[in-house]
Amino acid sequence: MSLLFDLFEIAALILTYVFFCLVANTFFQKSQCYHVTYLIFVGTVEVVLGLLPPTLLPNTIFSLLSMLLSLLVLLCCFDGTLWKKLTMLILFNIVDLLISNIITNLFLLSGHTTASMLFTKGSYLRLLYLFVIYMTEFAIVYYLNHFHTFSNVLTQKSLWISFLFFFCDFIVAFLLHIILVSFAPKLPYLYGICLSIALCLIATTLTGLYLLKAQEQEQENSIEMALLKLQLQQQKELILESEEHYQQSRILKHDIKHLLLNYRILLAEGKQQQVMDNITEFISDAPSSSDIIYTDNQLLNALLHAKQQRCLKENIIFEQHIVLDPLYDNIQVMILILNLLDNAIEASSKEPASNRLIRFEIIQTEQNISIVSQNRISSSVLEHNPDLLSKKPHSHEHGLGLKSISLLTEQYHGMLDIYEEQNLFCVHVLLPY
Repeated sequence: MSLLFDLFEIAALILTYVFFCLVANTFFQKSQCYHVTYLIFVGTVEVVLGLLPPTLLPNTIFSLLSMLLSLLVLLCCFDGTLWKKLTMLILFNIVDLLISNIITNLFLLSGHTTASMLFTKGSYLRLLYLFVIYMTEFAIVYYLNHFHTFSNVLTQKSLWISFLFFFCDFIVAFLLHIILVSFAPKLPYLYGICLSIALCLIATTLTGLYLLKAQEQEQENSIEMALLKLQLQQQKELILESEEHYQQSRILKHDIKHLLLNYRILLAEGKQQQVMDNITEFISDAPSSSDIIYTDNQLLNALLHAKQQRCLKENIIFEQHIVLDPLYDNIQVMILILNLLDNAIEASSKEPASNRLIRFEIIQTEQNISIVSQNRISSSVLEHNPDLLSKKPHSHEHGLGLKSISLLTEQYHGMLDIYEEQNLFCVHVLLPY
C-alpha cells in the first residue's frame, strides 16, 4: 500500500503543475518558444524537488522554488507583460492556498480529525483529502477554460450539468470522510471500499465531462455549419448582384455614344434644361463601372472588379492572371474565390502601406482548375498561429472564410494547400474540372 500512497503524492504534485499550465494557457497566448518538451522538463524538475524530504528541502524553500519555476514557464512559453505574469502567478498561489485552507477546515469540522492526520503521508484520510482539493481545483480550471472557450449560448446549459457532477463528487467525498473517521477504524475493509469508490468517482466525472464537452462541440459545429450555409447563400446573392451591376454598366457604356449624340442635337436646339434633367437622371441610375477587363468570364470579371475597388480604397496592389472558360459559371467556386480574395484583402489591410500586395491566379486546364492566392506578410503567420484560429473578439463568429474554402474544396474532391514562401502567405486550391 505504501507504493499506492507514494503514487498519489506524485500525482498531486503533477496535478498542481498541470493546473497551473492550464490556467496560464487560458489567460495568455503561446509564444514562439512554446514547446511541450519545455513544460515537461520544468514539471519533472518540480516533481523531483517536491519528493525530497523536508529535512533536505523545507516546504517554504520548495514553495519559493516552485514559484520561480512557474515564472520561468510563463516567461519562456507565453506572451504577455512581466507584471501580468507575476500577478497571475501570485493569484494562482493565493487561490491554491485558500482552497487548501477551506477544505482543511471542512475536514476538521467533524472533531474526529486532526491536522496531522491530513498532512501525514500514508493514510486513506489523506488520499481523500487530496482527492477533494484537486477535484475543487479541477472544477475551477474547468470553468475558467469553459467560459473562455465556448459561447454564452452553450455555457448556461453545460454549466448546470457540470455543476451537478462536481456537487455529487463533493457529497460522496464527505460521506466517505465520515465512513473513514467513524467506521473504518473498526472495519478495516472499508478503507479499500472507500478508495475504490473515490477512483470510480474520478473516472465517472472525467467521462461525464468529456461526453458533455463532445456534445457541446457538436452543438457549436452545428451552429457554425448553419452560419456557413447562410454565408454561402449571401455570397451567392452578392455574386449574382455584382454580375447584374456589371452587365448594366456595360450596357450603359454601349449606349453612351448614342446618348451624347442626342445631347448634342438637343443643345443645338437650345434645350439645355432637358439635357440637364436627362444627365441628372442618368447619373442617379448608373452604377459605378470600370473599363478594365480581367477575364472574358463575365461572372468572374464582375467579382474581380468589386474586389479591385476595395483594394484601391485600402491602397493594396492587386495583380491577377486569369485563364478561365468564359462560360464557366459555377457559383460555389465563385464563392470560394470570393472568400480567398476577402481573406487576402483583410490580411493585407493590416500590413504597412508599403507591404500591401495581392497576387491572384486562376489557371484552367483540361483536367483541373488551379486557384492561387498570395498576399505579402511582414512576419510568419503559420509560425505564430499554425491552426489559423481567428483572434478577433467572439472568435466563434469569425474565421468562417477559410472554413468555407475548406468545405467547398472537400465538397468538390479537390486539394487545399496553405504555405508560405518569400514573405508571401499562399493558399492553393486545386479543383477537378
